[in-house]
Amino acid sequence: MRSGLLDSSEAEALAQNEKKLQNQREHLTAWLLFQRVTGEMYGIQTLSELSLAKTEQGKPYSRAYPGLHFNLSHCRAACACALDTIPAGIDIERRFPYKESLMRRICTEKERRIVESCESLPEREQLLQALWSMKESVVKWNGRGMGYGMERADCTRWLLRYVKNAGGISDKSEDRNPELWMLLRQTPEYTLAACTAAGKVAFGDWLEAVQITKIREEELCASWL
Repeated sequence: MRSGLLDSSEAEALAQNEKKLQNQREHLTAWLLFQRVTGEMYGIQTLSELSLAKTEQGKPYSRAYPGLHFNLSHCRAACACALDTIPAGIDIERRFPYKESLMRRICTEKERRIVESCESLPEREQLLQALWSMKESVVKWNGRGMGYGMERADCTRWLLRYVKNAGGISDKSEDRNPELWMLLRQTPEYTLAACTAAGKVAFGDWLEAVQITKIREEELCASWL
């Protein structure tokens, strides 16, 4: 409420629905994280200064700062936001069990063969989790949303290296996919992946340019109390 994201009537209505409240809490926390970062980087005090709007596909952007590209994501385990001078997508997802139907729905034929070649269920689960976040970061990067079709984001070349090295893409990789991905983190709680446009930077340059800052929710919200 203090940040201007909700008024008193909206806050009261949310309190009546626990599930909706949880989802809205995650959503608002992600925006508070975004506001904190834009405040530190650009001196922006309120989100209204950004003159936020949405594309026809629902991707938010700033009319006041057209050179600022950003993307937000949240789940019950954590929230995330990405800022860049070129379009970027980010996805953070709570860990979920392996589902054969989901794998077949989002994967290309080659990706399916790679996943199915894994000998253990935990490995297939880890790969599917990574693929989901990487592919969702793509549909958020291009602004087309889930309707674009996650199976259209082909991660085969990345996946081959991931299976072989069990650690993700090498820092020395100069691979130029239609999009550049980065699996930022996989923990027992969540998976975090990001995507940016190809042709702007080599993958190794992007790795070096990325700066990751972590902040606890308590610290984030304390500034508004």
